Amino acid sequence: MTAVAAEALTSYFLLNAYAEGLVESIDELCAAPDLVDESSVAAAEEAIMRTRRMWSYTAAMQIESVKERRSWAVMDWPISQDDITSLLLDDSKDLTSERIGNRVGADQRGLGAAEYLLSLHATPEPPPNSGTAQRRCEYMSSVAGAMLEETELILGDTEFIVEDDEPLYKLIAPDAEMGVDRIVNDTIFLLEAITDMELGRALGETSAEARLDAIVEGPMGLGAEDLRHHLDGLRAVYLGANVKVTSDAGETSGLHTLLDDELVSRLTGQFDDARAALEQIDGPLLDAVQDDPATVSDARAALKVLQVTISTEVVAHLGVTIGFSDADGDSSA
Repeated sequence: MTAVAAEALTSYFLLNAYAEGLVESIDELCAAPDLVDESSVAAAEEAIMRTRRMWSYTAAMQIESVKERRSWAVMDWPISQDDITSLLLDDSKDLTSERIGNRVGADQRGLGAAEYLLSLHATPEPPPNSGTAQRRCEYMSSVAGAMLEETELILGDTEFIVEDDEPLYKLIAPDAEMGVDRIVNDTIFLLEAITDMELGRALGETSAEARLDAIVEGPMGLGAEDLRHHLDGLRAVYLGANVKVTSDAGETSGLHTLLDDELVSRLTGQFDDARAALEQIDGPLLDAVQDDPATVSDARAALKVLQVTISTEVVAHLGVTIGFSDADGDSSA
């Protein structure tokens, strides 16, 4: 459990670094708001992708601070383009990181808002309802600043555990056993959200008809990338990743040390199969669902195999009690 918490902590430090890079890239892009430089736009797009990549990766290993703060409402909530437009055009409201982080709706901020605003700003002839270049830059800068502040607050909440040399599993739960319960539950809920609520509904496999609105994807078309990075985070939880911790039992990483070799072997194969299937999705996820649904369905099926193994065999082996998601009732994982 300590190894999973260590991987999570390292990932949140990286998320903070990437969020800082996003702020810097937007500052550079907006040094002269009316002069849109292609290289600066590309740098800002890359910064959004890096930040989103790490946020998606950490979804399988959320620490307690993220849950208590409901950080997803600042970092990555489905946006409302209409509400963003209203705020862009309302010059009576100053756009600051404080306002964006605390006094507007979750659907007017986060990575989705940054992506949408950047797409407006990079358009050679932005539509009339997109505000001035200066206003768009103020909004983008405030969105990025709010996300950076959120990552700093997340890390700030971890200091009393890290600096006091407390066991790292306390980042997730008061004791290691409870931590395993929470992490396994979170991974099951994440897989259910992906396979049933998102891909299943979009394909019409878990709903009466195909619902494309189940896919939340911005103009950069990063939906399939999000899925791949979610899966990478899940793999890190069960099979280990970059961080290894030395304990009395030796060097450990991930929860696989708590499982028998045969189950670990099958999980490894299932993770490999799911990653290979996701790699077959070419381009934006929304396009793939419409133009190549068979490939998306194959990826969903591979993820479903993994979900079943974890929710049955892993749960039984570890003695985990399945509960309710902390995000129940929310519309974003």
